[in-house]
Amino acid sequence: MLLTGSAGIDKNEAEGINVLKRAADRGSPMANYNLGLIYELAKFSQATNYPLAYQYYQKAHSLGNPQATVKVAKALFRGSLRTYDVEKNETEAARLFERVALAQSDPEGIYTWGVFLQKGLAGTPKDVARAELFYKIAADKGFSEAMYTLYVLYDSGLNGIRKPDLAMEYLDRAVAANNRRAIQAKSELGS
Repeated sequence: MLLTGSAGIDKNEAEGINVLKRAADRGSPMANYNLGLIYELAKFSQATNYPLAYQYYQKAHSLGNPQATVKVAKALFRGSLRTYDVEKNETEAARLFERVALAQSDPEGIYTWGVFLQKGLAGTPKDVARAELFYKIAADKGFSEAMYTLYVLYDSGLNGIRKPDLAMEYLDRAVAANNRRAIQAKSELGS
C-alpha cells in the first residue's frame, strides 16, 4: 500500500521497498518475488538490477513461490534473465516446469511444460497428447497463450485430428482474453 498509495495510506515508495525488504529477509516468498519483479522491471523508482532480481527470484523459488520458480526456470533454460547471464541448465529448467505443472500452481509454468512436451525440449520425451492436457489446464486457469496454442493445435490437427469447432472456441476465448496473436488470427480469418 505504501508503494501505490492505496487504502488511505500516503504513497511512500522508499518506505514500501524497505517494508518489502524486511518481509523478504524474514522469509516471505511473495515479498522476495515482488522485489525480483521490482528490480527486473525497474518499478517504484528502483533502477533495473537483473542480478539482484535473479537473487530475489531464486530465494522466492526456494521458499516455494511458483511464479518465481517459473522465472528461475525460464532463466535456466535461456541462460539469462534479460541481459544477466546465469548458468544455462535446460534439464533443471524442464524439471522445474514439470514440478509447477504437476502442482498446477502457475498457469504460465503449466503452459510452458506443455511446450516442452509438444516440442520435446531439453530431452523431454515428445508427447503431444500430454501437452494438450497441460495446455487445457493452463487455458482453464485463464492463460491466453494456452488458449491460442489450443486453437493452433486443433485447427492444424497437430494432435492427429483436426477439430475446427473446438479450434474456433479456443480462438474466441483467446481473443476475449486479449491475446495479440489470437486477435491477429481472427482478423486474418475475417470473422
